[in-house]
Amino acid sequence: MANFITTLRIICGIIAFCFIVSSHYFLAFIFFSMGAISDWFDGSVARSNKSITEFGKVYDPFADKILVLTAVMGLLYKHLLNPYAATFLMIRELTISFLRSIAKNKDRGAILSGKIKAFFEMLSIIVILLGMVKIGNVLFDIGLFFAYFSLYGYLKRWFYE
Repeated sequence: MANFITTLRIICGIIAFCFIVSSHYFLAFIFFSMGAISDWFDGSVARSNKSITEFGKVYDPFADKILVLTAVMGLLYKHLLNPYAATFLMIRELTISFLRSIAKNKDRGAILSGKIKAFFEMLSIIVILLGMVKIGNVLFDIGLFFAYFSLYGYLKRWFYE
């Protein structure tokens, strides 16, 4: 069930992207928000059903990246998001994915600053989709700060602990 919810998050991200590109921002907001909310549910379902799997541990952050980065690409296309901030976020996300692949045995899941990063990323996208572009970009920048702060935390965990 948890992996099904995770799959729905990917689908919501793709649908939200399509609505962003076609300037249907409220519909994009609905689908993106459903995807963001599902991020909380899939982990809770997996823990409560005691169905945490190695596949799920990889699939969940992959789905998070699909949800956020498809929205980021759509917002970039519509000139609603700072391209520098978006580029540095994508570099960070690719770096984390690369490092997770080489430090598999040391990956113990998300750290608090990573969860804060995800919160600000998702909140910023929602705020932009609701028409508050300047505030959304400020929130995105806060998320970017936590993105690199969490990158430092992951590097420390994987290579120095």
